[in-house]
Amino acid sequence: ELDRGQRLIVGRATGEWADEYYAAFVDVAKAGILNSQSLTLSPPEGIVFPTPREVTADMCYIEDVRGPYSRKEEATVSNFIPETRISAVGDVNALGVLIRFEDMPMVQTEDQFYSFLNEVHSISSDYFQEVSLGQMTLNWSLHPELVTVPFFITPDLQPWNPQYEIQINEHILTVLEIVEETTDLTDIDMINFYWPAGLPDYVYGGLSAMTSEPLPTESGEIYNYSVKKVETKYFFEPRTLARSVYHGVGHNLGLRDLYLHESAFNDDMDTITSKYGHWDIMTSADTEINAWHRWILKWMTDDQVHCQPVVANTTYEIFLEPLNRANTQTQQIVIPLSNSEALSIALRDPGKYCTEVPIDVGFFAPQGGCNQNVLVTHIDSSIGNGQGPMTILRTERSTAKDFSDALMRVGESVTFENITITHSERYALGSVITIEVGD
Repeated sequence: ELDRGQRLIVGRATGEWADEYYAAFVDVAKAGILNSQSLTLSPPEGIVFPTPREVTADMCYIEDVRGPYSRKEEATVSNFIPETRISAVGDVNALGVLIRFEDMPMVQTEDQFYSFLNEVHSISSDYFQEVSLGQMTLNWSLHPELVTVPFFITPDLQPWNPQYEIQINEHILTVLEIVEETTDLTDIDMINFYWPAGLPDYVYGGLSAMTSEPLPTESGEIYNYSVKKVETKYFFEPRTLARSVYHGVGHNLGLRDLYLHESAFNDDMDTITSKYGHWDIMTSADTEINAWHRWILKWMTDDQVHCQPVVANTTYEIFLEPLNRANTQTQQIVIPLSNSEALSIALRDPGKYCTEVPIDVGFFAPQGGCNQNVLVTHIDSSIGNGQGPMTILRTERSTAKDFSDALMRVGESVTFENITITHSERYALGSVITIEVGD
């Protein structure tokens, strides 16, 4: 305090949003500071949140239009979730069953096996608690003892062999009979079966959510289960296996593989080409869930989705907020194109979604374009599981094979047919998205 009751206010504004914070600070200071106050930022002048909306989110729903299909092939790139899937809202009770083969020694001890899987399950429980914003609680338990069975997989039983799934299914039923002798499955929604470390190299990692035929149990039918191989390398990094668990649970929730199979697998398993990069857990790498999937799982409400049907020769400006920020009004913009196609626009937060890559000086650094930037996805529900039902729209700059540079920086655009989407402006609270529709 200075003479005559005046106050000297000292502050420092740094970083990307320094000018905005400083301006907000000055406004508060001019109004008079009597007590400690928090500064808040507002959307840029002239841009308003698109609520209440003239069009509702249900106008953006698309259908699964692939025609007749078996239960296993039911897709959920649209807004349809099969009834046999576990619910994405509420409690999900999951059981882990650890397997050992009587004619094959284990690399780790039983205690190490249990301890490791407990850690993996704890990581996955925390993950779904966070990513669902508390709407889904994943409760894991472990069967109290390892189930010992004969080894049954031969080198010719690979994923492209029609007998592969059949024999694993028969094997799992045998394991399940043993499990039911000591474990009540009445309230179990899904089961993960774990193969031990030390199996031959030709043994595939597993199958996720084989739901073409339900598992018959004394307590009813279980449609959701996964078989996972626990490799020795996982014991140094349990999060690696946890990501595989995320992917499997995603299948059990009704989500489908997003990568593209150019042709059948060969012996090197090298014929998978991605169209979605690392931007969702249903690809081969990422640990997050994209905006469209969050919406159909009901982790994003209709009120947070701005549906924007387009009219020729019209320009729209919409203020979009980061996908992983709580208490937002607009987390996704959806542009319906037909009864089976749509565009999804999301603002990705660098704290959650940026992939780090090694650089020459020996440490990790963010990949280019990983600031708070925009991702645009084309959804086509006429394309089946594993055939690329989602595709990232890329800027002219984007060339990385893993799509890690696919985020639109400020000033960049992508075009789909006659629709051009531009990341016009970026602010601390979100970004302005400009949608220009041609003839």
